[in-house]
Order: sequence, then structure tokens, then C-alpha cells
Amino acid sequence: MRKIVFAGFLALSLICSIAFASPVVDLQQGETAAGFDVSTFTPRLSDNSGSAVSFSGSGAADFYVQHGLTDRFTLGLEFSNFNAAFSVKATDITLQYKLDNHFKLLLGDRNYDTNIGVNDSQLLWGVSASTPLGSQWNGYAAFKATSDETEWQLGVNKEIAQNLTLDLAFKNHNYDLGGGANLVLNGPSLGLTYKF
Repeated sequence: MRKIVFAGFLALSLICSIAFASPVVDLQQGETAAGFDVSTFTPRLSDNSGSAVSFSGSGAADFYVQHGLTDRFTLGLEFSNFNAAFSVKATDITLQYKLDNHFKLLLGDRNYDTNIGVNDSQLLWGVSASTPLGSQWNGYAAFKATSDETEWQLGVNKEIAQNLTLDLAFKNHNYDLGGGANLVLNGPSLGLTYKF
């Protein structure tokens, strides 16, 4: 139990390695999308022995801008902010390649900045898929990873006004803390995206 408590404090100090993903947006050349979402996560710390500790929920905010460089390439910039007993900011710079109307590949850099002195930059890669779910709804799934973290999200979005889209998703972040300890954050998110 002492190991779990110690790992819990370690997890709270290393939570800076958790980033928060923007929804899957389809852009054509010259189009830009800007948006935000808020998430509520339930942190859970576990180890190889099967011991686990859950913490009370915490929130995150995510702001992003994406621009269609061509019909196939999209440049993205994303800022995430997690506030608990400390502040964590994550910045992603990404380039997405559209394979076809449903699948995209992603490559980029994820940089973490905290007020507890932990700063790190890691290669980020991922894949996403989307499909229409009727005339007004789209569904999507996305997976991203760094050397220490994996994240996935499942979501739906709907255009609620001209160029304004509502996004509902479930997100999961799994961070390898080393020594057999894992920190998992998962929960719902709600966001809006404006395309221009």
C-alpha cells in the first residue's frame, strides 16, 4: 500500500505527461478550424500487483487551430491545460495526412510545461478514422502515442449552425510511469469547433 501511495504522489507530479486531444476535423485546402473542449477525467493509478487507487475527478481545457495546407495535408496547433494542485500545459504541433475520406495519419511534437519544474518534448504519432452517421452526424475514432503515453477517443459531432460543430467524445489517456505503474485518465468531453 505504501508503494501505491508513493506512486500516487508521483503520478500527480507526472500528470504533466497527459495531453488532451482535439476532435477529428475534415478540412480542405485553405480552410481553418478553431475550437475548444472541456473534459472531466477520473484518474486511476495501478501497478503490476493488481493494486489500484482512484482519485477524485479533475478537469482539462483544450484549445486548437487547424489549417488545410492542401486537400491532403493539415497543420495543427493545440494547447491543453490541466489544473489540479498544480498547473500542466501541453502544446502539440502536428501535421496530418489524409489517406482518403475516412483515414488520416498524424506526426508531430508534444511539449509539456508545468509549474512543478517538469518539462519534456516527445515525438507524437497517430491515426484517426471518421464516417458519416446520417445527414448531420459524424462519428470518429482517434489514437495518438508518444514513447510514454497512449491516448484514444471515440466521438460524434454535429453541425449545429453554419460552420459551427458540437463535439461529444469519450477520451482515455494511459501513461506508463515506469516500474510497472500506470496512470489512466478517462472521461467525457464536450466542445465546439468553428470552421472558416
